[in-house]
Amino acid sequence: MDKIVYLLYLFLTTTTLVLILRALWSYTMERPVQLRALGLMVVFLSGLVAVYFYVRERQPDALGDARAEFAAAPDAPIKIAAVWPDDDPGFFAGAQRAAQEINASEPSFLSNDGEVVNFTVEIENFSYDATSGPTIGRDVIKDTQVLGVVGHADAVSAIRGSASYHASDLVLFVPSVRQTSLTENPFKSTFQLIADDYFIVDAIADFIFSNGYKKVAVVAARDEYTHQLYAYFQNALAIKVLGNDQKYEADRIEDPDFVPLATYLTYEGSSLVYRELVTTVSEQRPDFVLIFDEDPGAVDLLLEIMRRRLDLPVVILPQIASFYPSIPQSVLDSIDDAQKELIHVVDLNDSLIRADQADGSFREALVSNYAYDSVILMADMWKRAATLVPHEAATELRALPNWAFAGQTIDFSPRGSLLDPKVDIRALTDIFPDSSPATNN
Repeated sequence: MDKIVYLLYLFLTTTTLVLILRALWSYTMERPVQLRALGLMVVFLSGLVAVYFYVRERQPDALGDARAEFAAAPDAPIKIAAVWPDDDPGFFAGAQRAAQEINASEPSFLSNDGEVVNFTVEIENFSYDATSGPTIGRDVIKDTQVLGVVGHADAVSAIRGSASYHASDLVLFVPSVRQTSLTENPFKSTFQLIADDYFIVDAIADFIFSNGYKKVAVVAARDEYTHQLYAYFQNALAIKVLGNDQKYEADRIEDPDFVPLATYLTYEGSSLVYRELVTTVSEQRPDFVLIFDEDPGAVDLLLEIMRRRLDLPVVILPQIASFYPSIPQSVLDSIDDAQKELIHVVDLNDSLIRADQADGSFREALVSNYAYDSVILMADMWKRAATLVPHEAATELRALPNWAFAGQTIDFSPRGSLLDPKVDIRALTDIFPDSSPATNN
């Protein structure tokens, strides 16, 4: 209801009640009615009630009711909020590109009432920085024509925002956050679109066993997150060896001597520390190096390993791969093809996100496709669920079988992440071929 209508309604109702009470009191006390005092009382009470309803109107559950009402009979374009850091405009461009393609196809669906529902998509940009990131969700939920959210580059803003979105009846698609803590919250309208850390660590464990590596050096930044990754990595190795998990029961390792030994090396980043760390690695002479660090500065560690020509197979996490093109071309040229063949990258692009290097750097294309695929997927959700009401569509999404998207069939688990996302470990030359040189963008 419009604010002016609220105010008029509250004023008239409150005035009538106060007049009746004041008249009864005057009649009982046999005193004349004092209109000035009555007027001040009416204004004061009207103000209190108006403030209450004005604040109540902006609470998440009230916004959710208004959003569901709009979704049931939309009279304007359906808005999707694109939430991403303000220094990375490629995400917003990718979302706009998807919206243009969706609208060009004149999307529609047949509702449960047998009516054809036509809709168009509009992208609402919500950029944030390090300061506003944790609270950006509060700004998003205020627009009740926003029925879905795509984005959040970091786990902190995604996790905090998911609670606000859930309370205000919004669906959230997060295409870049891998932390398992995102979907451990019981918000069934929050979807993690790429493989989480557990899937990635499992894939790395498979890679180690399939190549016969027995001595593994795990290099990680000294923080709680990477320590949790290492703990799960050790558990994944144990499961593979002991065969006490249904996934590995068929190919249980029978040789008790074939138990990979993992050495955990932590550090706080600096060029001096990297040199000392690589010296330690070279002295231990492992069969394989696993870098558990997402910071772009960890690329310096990788380059130090290459400079020493240790000839060790190395696996790095996805974010490192996406930042790799930021290294000057002169540095890339110093690494020969033989060394590049030893560097492997955990690749998640084939699960949902596809990168096209035709325009801009690998990272720019990757981020743009994060948004593009998320918006396309959300519009497809509305059509398949035959409803625009966000929570109803999210419920239907979890029950939709054989959903073909981005070249594969996907299903969503009750936790909110992909049930069986694809994780590849590929050589760096496969991801950055010489025909598409990296740029210093």
